[in-house]
Amino acid sequence: MKLSRRNSVRLLAGAAAMPAVLAQAPAIPPVRVAQKGSAAGADVQAARDELKSAAQRIAAVKLPRTVEPAVRFRA
Repeated sequence: MKLSRRNSVRLLAGAAAMPAVLAQAPAIPPVRVAQKGSAAGADVQAARDELKSAAQRIAAVKLPRTVEPAVRFRA
């Protein structure tokens, strides 16, 4: 990687300013986990049930071979 004098000054200035920027950033609030039996827990369970039923409905549909893509993806 080539680094010119101007780019190196920009890089150093950005690194020097980073602690000040981070000090002004608001704190990230902690993630709240819904307890079983609460309203949020019921919403989460309803969403999970809906996803499971949708997955079962998709799995029940049989597609002919001609519908599948003709592309083979390699890892």
